[in-house]
Amino acid sequence: MIKYNFNSDKKIMEFFIGEKVTNEGYNQAMSKFEQDLKEHDDLKVIELITDFQGIEPLALWKDIKFSIREYGAINKKVSKCAIVADQKWIDTVTSLFKPFLETEIRFFSASEEPQARQWIES
Repeated sequence: MIKYNFNSDKKIMEFFIGEKVTNEGYNQAMSKFEQDLKEHDDLKVIELITDFQGIEPLALWKDIKFSIREYGAINKKVSKCAIVADQKWIDTVTSLFKPFLETEIRFFSASEEPQARQWIES
């Protein structure tokens, strides 16, 4: 499951990710995200990840292609990204991408969601 919400007042893009990410769910969330990315600047992202159990192969492939295609826009338009997860390995995987991004990324445990929201809004 993946859901996406955009708070236009605060320019915060929220992703809710849990259980298994399907191709259909990915398509729905990312079409909205891509449109908001095109239309707005000075964005912040918060990802709330709980009970993540994987991603369908086609959705993963689409995500890789999207990330490569939109790398420049994401680097230019997203200043901060907070990742809130109940699985520590997600922080480890995220750390691999930090050297390639200008976006400031911070990992928070699930119990630290209020601190993540405070940081992303500052």
